[in-house]
Amino acid sequence: MKTRLLAIACVALAAVLVVVLLATPACVKQPAIKLGVPYPMTGPYAADGVEIIAGVTLAVEEINAQGGLLGRPLEVLMADTKALAPEDVDAAAKLLAQQGVEVFIAGYANYPACLTFGKYDILYLSFDANTAFRRDFLADREEYWNVFQVGGVEALHAINAFETITKRPPYHPPNKKAAIVSVDAPYFSTIAKAFEKVATEGGWEIVLHKLHPWGTTEFGAELAKIRKENPSIIFASFMDVASVRAFMDGFLRNPTQSIVYFEYAPGIPEFLQVLGDSANGIVWTIVLAYLPNDRGQAFVQRFKERLRREPGFSTPSTLYDTVNIWAQGVRNAGSLDQRAIAKAILANPYEGVNGKYVFSPEDQYAISGDDLPIHFVQIQNGKQVLLFLEDKPQAKFQTPPWIKL
Repeated sequence: MKTRLLAIACVALAAVLVVVLLATPACVKQPAIKLGVPYPMTGPYAADGVEIIAGVTLAVEEINAQGGLLGRPLEVLMADTKALAPEDVDAAAKLLAQQGVEVFIAGYANYPACLTFGKYDILYLSFDANTAFRRDFLADREEYWNVFQVGGVEALHAINAFETITKRPPYHPPNKKAAIVSVDAPYFSTIAKAFEKVATEGGWEIVLHKLHPWGTTEFGAELAKIRKENPSIIFASFMDVASVRAFMDGFLRNPTQSIVYFEYAPGIPEFLQVLGDSANGIVWTIVLAYLPNDRGQAFVQRFKERLRREPGFSTPSTLYDTVNIWAQGVRNAGSLDQRAIAKAILANPYEGVNGKYVFSPEDQYAISGDDLPIHFVQIQNGKQVLLFLEDKPQAKFQTPPWIKL
């Protein structure tokens, strides 16, 4: 009887082992390497937070399927940065550090909340990419030695948008007037100011520059001014989809003959879902997005197979690349030594789905340009259509439906 029971037990154990071995890579025998992902699970940025964790998840699953790093699996630990208030970002970073993470992989923490990561001897990779943080980095490089930005500074969006709108599409503006509406938050207001600067230097008149608190849905006074001036460009620098919807609903009731630009928001899938046909004709730029090549399309296909939906235009591929930039640094360093990984990231460019990441040793920002091109996009028939990569045409501009030529 004992022999029979032992035989049954051995068969059962063997079956369990077969299931475990088939389901899990061999590297699980080693302790996991913990990745900390501080990101907005709740609050006004939560829709983009879904895109952040999706990109991280896909990258980590692929690395683990290939044996992990240094013979160890990766494990993702998450913490909610909520509305990105400094105290919430600080609490999220502290929680993850206490849990022994080897790296912070973030979409963004915004300025000044992002400064909290300088307190840790743990690498922090994000696409905050803001001018204010760059200033602080250059003033105290040793404090922020651990911080890498995977894109160029946010002002590049405004410069590219102005150059493309005024010089590249087959559209002849009726005047040299522009209106600016922005949320009163550092990232977005900096972009708005950069647009005002480049437009003014180009001989344009800024007929309106208004800052609003987050979540504003009343734009009556601004739209009245816009209708009076009929500017050729409306530059809207905010990403809250409720605000975008309110602005476009009001605008389209009596539209002016203006190109309408929105900063960042169109890249979030929720944007197209909420705006529907109202989104058609809107233009926007993004520094980081998957390229229209085989590598980029393969990423999109893997994302769709894993998550059963299209990825957002920018965020998932950027976080996917961010994880892999760090992973390549670990492989090249041959260890989890933080300083060695930092040196390896600086010394070795990474070929990602968004392009080639070459980090400037001056500020540890990835260098934008032909290797990591800015995308200028228009929404046409409910789809994101890439019009330009830097200054290289990709598709035809369509006159927005509200403009009557």
